[in-house]
Order: sequence, then C-alpha cells, then structure tokens
Amino acid sequence: MTERSARIIRLILCLVAMLTLWRPHNGKRSGRESAFEGRELRCAISTGKNLRASLKYGLHYEMLQDFADRNCCSVVICEINDSTDYADSLKHGAFDIVAVRTDMDSSAIDGVTYSWSYDGSHAFIMSRKNQNEMRYLNRWLACLAANGELDTMTDMFSVNYDPVKKAAEGVRLRRLSPYDQIIRKYAATLGWDWRLLAALIYQESKFTINNVSPRGAVGLMQVMPSTARRYGFENLLDPEENIKAGTTNIRRIRDKYFNGDFEEADRDCFTLAAYNAGVGRISDCRKLAGHLGRNDRSWEDVRATIPHMRDDELLDTTDVVSHGHFNGSETIAYVDSVMELYDAFCIICPDRH
Repeated sequence: MTERSARIIRLILCLVAMLTLWRPHNGKRSGRESAFEGRELRCAISTGKNLRASLKYGLHYEMLQDFADRNCCSVVICEINDSTDYADSLKHGAFDIVAVRTDMDSSAIDGVTYSWSYDGSHAFIMSRKNQNEMRYLNRWLACLAANGELDTMTDMFSVNYDPVKKAAEGVRLRRLSPYDQIIRKYAATLGWDWRLLAALIYQESKFTINNVSPRGAVGLMQVMPSTARRYGFENLLDPEENIKAGTTNIRRIRDKYFNGDFEEADRDCFTLAAYNAGVGRISDCRKLAGHLGRNDRSWEDVRATIPHMRDDELLDTTDVVSHGHFNGSETIAYVDSVMELYDAFCIICPDRH
C-alpha cells in the first residue's frame, strides 16, 4: 500500500468516525459526549505469556488509558488468562471491556460483540447487549487509525530486540522503549543517565508491565508490593507508578548505604547489586572484603570477594558476616548484564538527554 493510499483510507475512517459521532438518536442528537462519561470501567487483558504477547499487554493497557481519557471516564485494568469465561464475566458485570486475541475459539466467548480488530489478531469485546457502547469504542479506534496515533502506539510497543546484538550491528534508534519519557523523568531524580535506568528495566522485565516473578515482584522494575506500600504506591501495573516506586527505592538504597567516598561508577554498581540481592547481603560482602584487606568501596574488589561468601569455613572463622552463606553469582551476573546493556544503549541511542 502506498503512502497516498494509506492517507486516503485514514481520511475515510476519520469521516466515518465523525459521522458516527453525530449520529442522531430517535431523530435527535443525544447531547451526550460519551456513553462512558463519569463511569469507572472494569477492564481485563488476555494476550498470552511470551514476550511479544506481554508487549501487546502494555499496548492494550495504554490504549485503554487513552480510551478513558477521551471518554471522560476511568479504567481499572487487570490481567486474566485464556481459561476465564469472558462471556459470563461480561454478562454479570465483572468486566465492561476485555482485550483478547481474535484467533481464540469463538464458541468460548459466545454472547459478546467484537470491536474492529486494529491489527487483525486482537480486539476488544463487550457484552452483546452493549452494542451502542461498542459503537463508541469502534469510533475511538477509527479515530486513532485515521490520525495515525494507532500506528504510533503500535510501533512504540514493537521493541522485541536484543540490545547487545543491535549495538554490535551498529543499529541506531531514536527510542529504546515505550516508556522512554517516564524513564528520562525518573532517571533525572537519581542523577542517572536515563539509559542506565533503561538498562536496569530491560534486565528486570524487558519493558513488559505484566511481568511477575516467582517471589511476587511486579512490573517494569520488579518491585515487591511490600516495598511499594512502604513508599505509598499501590498500582504496580501502572508504568509510571512502578518506575516511581522502583527509583524511590534505588535512591533510598544509594543515599543511605553508598553515600560518601565512592567513585560514581562504583556507587552505581553497588546500588545495582543491592537492588538485586538486598542491602544486607552486599553489606556483608563489603565487610568481608575489608576483613580480607581489600577496598570495600571498590566494586571490583568486592566483586572478587563475593565467591568467598560461599566458603562456609571462612565465614565460620569470622564474625563480620551477618546473613550467612551467599552464592552471589547471580548478583555478579546481574550487575555485569545491566552495565553491558547500558553500554549497548549508549551506542544504540547516543542521545544522553
């Protein structure tokens, strides 16, 4: 399809959307801006569990937030699996809107009405009794498509790539993730290069908001709910709230435990290590490094000490370690990986600001 053809199709969609907006009701204009105005909509997303599907989850989350903004309502969004009885949930009002894959068995979701499928494989569904409300939702999708915003949003969530490989290939990108603007904002509160925070987030979640670890850590920065509550945050599915909670925790760790006479690079590595393993574990590693005559403010010296945290005989003969045996190999790999990703992001996106 040529660019000219695409513009014509968008224009047609926009005209259709405008006509739908002013469609008379019982021969008169309804006078209502939206069928959803002032409501709180209960929404659910089911897209699968692989990386591409998780990125689609983030896209649908942003789309639903956009829909709420444009229709003067609010949304409460949760994740559900494919075995959920969507039709029953919609029928009984547990959900108002559900985002699903259109390749699913249609008999499993009988009694619902589909929106226009914006990409041919996903759609929003509502109870069949809400056909009028579905017209509003389709109009919104048509407007997004007509003005190019849908293409922009879809492109933002097509970030399934290997940064290290891309950097080695000399690839240059203007955007690292769908959340660059938020990452820049909160990296500034840390005094970090935003690409370092992007590297941490990629390491934790590959920019997927519905990532949940076996320990229960949630979202982009894999924040524990108990940690979030300590700082007054609740909705860890929300990208900005998750990043704000994560960076608040990072700032506390760095300023409380690694303040003072540290080189900047060492402070960053210690902070990353503590974010991964906990302050207590890294404090033990630093104490043991000092006990062994090494510089406890040098990440390289402490990194070289971490394997000794597996030496039970050594630990039994010292009284400097408070938390016992520590494997530590995962933490070393974590810091190495984040810094490698940071180097890759600096090559891929040279714009520090």
